[in-house]
Amino acid sequence: VRIITSDGFWNWESPYSEDCWGNNMPALKKAGVNRNGKGNRDRISLSNSNSTFLYSYINNDDQAECKDWLHGYGFNNAFNTTSNDVFSNWSNPPAKTWDGQSTDFIMEVVNQSGTIVTARFAIQNSIGGKPSKPPLGWDPRKLDSLYQYDKIYLAWGADFWDLDPIESDVNWSELQRKVGSGAWSTIYSGPNRYWSDSIINYDPNLIDSIYFRARVRDSQNIWSIWSETFDTKMIMSNVSLLENSPNVSPSEFVLSQNYPNPFNPSTKIKYSVPQSSNVVIKVFDILGNEIETLVNEEKQVGTYSVEFNASGLSSGVYFYSLHSGNYIETKKMLLLK
Repeated sequence: VRIITSDGFWNWESPYSEDCWGNNMPALKKAGVNRNGKGNRDRISLSNSNSTFLYSYINNDDQAECKDWLHGYGFNNAFNTTSNDVFSNWSNPPAKTWDGQSTDFIMEVVNQSGTIVTARFAIQNSIGGKPSKPPLGWDPRKLDSLYQYDKIYLAWGADFWDLDPIESDVNWSELQRKVGSGAWSTIYSGPNRYWSDSIINYDPNLIDSIYFRARVRDSQNIWSIWSETFDTKMIMSNVSLLENSPNVSPSEFVLSQNYPNPFNPSTKIKYSVPQSSNVVIKVFDILGNEIETLVNEEKQVGTYSVEFNASGLSSGVYFYSLHSGNYIETKKMLLLK
């Protein structure tokens, strides 16, 4: 058996460009697993030859690195016996025939010692094998909520992204979390493959990263290996890049709920502007008295964030409103000291 390294199928995004050895290259990052490679979205264009080409890759520290692409260099999720030990019609990359058709076949790496690989094969009974490693990331059903910073929503299993089914006998999951260099602790064990949390403040400015990993179990009581580690600090930082950026093009005015809420003494208010216009954001007390004008200026299309500091105010309910042209929206916030 010859094992060829592969990085699987991914949807890619390019939030900005990077100069790599005199070439203006898109800085690429993985946006989500795509087991079928639909529309060749997992491919990156060649730059100077058929065998070697340049690319810019956004690493886990959210920094662009210029790479010389050779044999998958630069990525950590190559299909090998340490990061993936199951090759099936549900894995990433999936087991398929030469013409791209799904096939009921599975190869499971049981053990590897040096160059000697012990593998288990099943033909026409791939469900009898070990579950494949689940991808872990934002719950795509909660995308609107992600940018409010009031909760974290996670989901694991590629069907949340590409809508293809997972192994039908997967019936249990375990989700673990650790803070910084601390120990892993189980925070969920059950039949679901999604989870949310509003207890911990997930903030890219925190000193320590907060990590997650997940695994699944099938009806044969066989566990998959752990997913790749999900770093909330990195992800929240990526989300924060959307703020104060005219490159984001919202389709309508949006005034988000402040975060944190309740707050003491400061909080952030995010808002979106679909067209160039004068934007006014003001804060009022419960009697309607104006407390402070946070924004009063011309804004280009984009998503922005403004901070409100209430250190000189007493505890209570306050209101903030966005006014632009004929659009007016008001939300309530709570100051607790």
